[in-house]
Amino acid sequence: MADAWMPEEDESTRWRPSRREWSRLAEFVSGSWRLFGASLAILTVLFGIDILGPWVLKHFIDGPLQVSMRGGVVETSTWTWWIGIYVSILAMSFVLNMLQIVIVTKAGQSVVRNLRIALFSHLLFMSPDYFERTQTGRLVTRISSDCENLSELFTTGVVSTLVDICKIIGLLVACFIVSPSLAVVLLFAAPLLVLLAMLFYDRARRAYRAVRGTVSRLTGWFAEATTGVRVTRIFGREDLVFSRYAALNARTRKNWVRTILLFGFFFGFLELGSGSTQAILLWPASDRIPDGRLTYGEFFQFWSYFALMVGPIRELGEKYNVIQSAFASAERIFGILDQTSTIPEAESPIAIAPGACSIKFEHVDFSYVEGTPVLRDMDFEVEAGSTVAIVGSTGAGKTTLIQLLARFRDANSGRVLVSDQDVRDLDLRKHRRRIGIVLQDVFLFASDILENVRLGDPAISEERVVRALEAVQATELVERAGGIRAKVEERGATLSQGERQLLAFARALVHDPQILILDEATANVDTPTERKIQTAMERVMRGRTTLVIAHRLSTVRHADRILVLERGRLIESGTHDQLLEQGGRYAELAAGLADQEH
Repeated sequence: MADAWMPEEDESTRWRPSRREWSRLAEFVSGSWRLFGASLAILTVLFGIDILGPWVLKHFIDGPLQVSMRGGVVETSTWTWWIGIYVSILAMSFVLNMLQIVIVTKAGQSVVRNLRIALFSHLLFMSPDYFERTQTGRLVTRISSDCENLSELFTTGVVSTLVDICKIIGLLVACFIVSPSLAVVLLFAAPLLVLLAMLFYDRARRAYRAVRGTVSRLTGWFAEATTGVRVTRIFGREDLVFSRYAALNARTRKNWVRTILLFGFFFGFLELGSGSTQAILLWPASDRIPDGRLTYGEFFQFWSYFALMVGPIRELGEKYNVIQSAFASAERIFGILDQTSTIPEAESPIAIAPGACSIKFEHVDFSYVEGTPVLRDMDFEVEAGSTVAIVGSTGAGKTTLIQLLARFRDANSGRVLVSDQDVRDLDLRKHRRRIGIVLQDVFLFASDILENVRLGDPAISEERVVRALEAVQATELVERAGGIRAKVEERGATLSQGERQLLAFARALVHDPQILILDEATANVDTPTERKIQTAMERVMRGRTTLVIAHRLSTVRHADRILVLERGRLIESGTHDQLLEQGGRYAELAAGLADQEH
């Protein structure tokens, strides 16, 4: 099957992270340096304890234990002394390990929190076109698993890797101190282990890159499939959607199995190499122990140090994978943070007085795709406090006008003015807050009716929400649902289209907008519900500048002025009666709308 539905993603990683990436990561770690420093200090102490344990056992073996084995008498206090020391070392190691895990986990989660806040706030203010060209599933992957990968970088990656390298060096030095002749044997085994590690690291990097790519695509397809599940069910395409998900899942599994087999081979070969080295150590030890050049305790101490050395070598393989994965995630996260909004903020925003606003389009041209114009020389004015309806066939550019007014897009040429001020010179957030929009497709959050209307604004009281619901005649809906705090399912799944529209009207009204926009707001509402909305809107529109985009004749006929668009151009303008008398395009549309309503 073709992979057109599996868009590829750049999962490349560099062999060495750049200095710029380290410096950018340091910005997110800045508030946790003390915790990481404390973790490093504890790990250093733990390494000292690891060195101390075999040293204590060496003295115990060459002391009381050897005396006892030769038939000598050892006082009970001596046994108790050495056992007490060793148990104390184990207890101290347990406490410090637990403390280190708590500290480094807290530090790592602080980094994740900072990353997620930065990433989410950046996405929150990106222009809408960014989300149109970026899969939602991949953004979910960035803010979830990619951020978590960076947590692992700091909890089990950088700090532990530095300590593990120091452990290997320190333990090798300790082996030379205990027995230089046996330590030479280790030097012959070291090149083989290093070569194996290098081969493994290169293959692990490529294997994990493939895993990250398929996981990202799997998440993206899952998000898309769940969002469009209703369409899938309506058209009976469950088998196709499932087969595509199963294919992606199989590919992900295949890459994971390949990675696991690689790790299994590496760790198995490492165990074989370390076990063989330990077996080889028995040969020179068998000559040195009988003639007194090496004691049993020293041999046990050397053996223990080598066993401790194998652990960090094995963990370096795992942590290398963590570091590679983390920096691959960092590249993707920074790739998003480096994206700039196509709607820049004004450097010195201009304030607009409260009250109804006038709207003006001055010779505006706009296209979503270069060379395919959507609006051509759009030029008209809407007086403050008036109601203007915009009609036209599908694709005429009606909704695009609203996007330019709300500054979800910027015009290619010309200007959009609000109260005689270019929208590009206004404070973007304040400008959008003065606009209330009711769309055809209403989005409701998984919360309750109250929060879906006031959208978490604490300045809006519950009484104010109740008044807005009464104004749009949604009281019956609220009572039937169980009150203003009745639960609303995700996307308003348990409400009808008309009920969702009523809540959307209440949402717009409760925020008291200066400009009210109705974009096909009654297109999917039944006639009784539409009558309720019409009655409410006649009162609410007073004192506000209102733009109405509608296919229903009853919605536009009472507007102060009607604009007729055709292929991105304004071809007619006037009242309902004036346009009917002209017998032009509006008269044709009105006749068709009248037939539909009958």
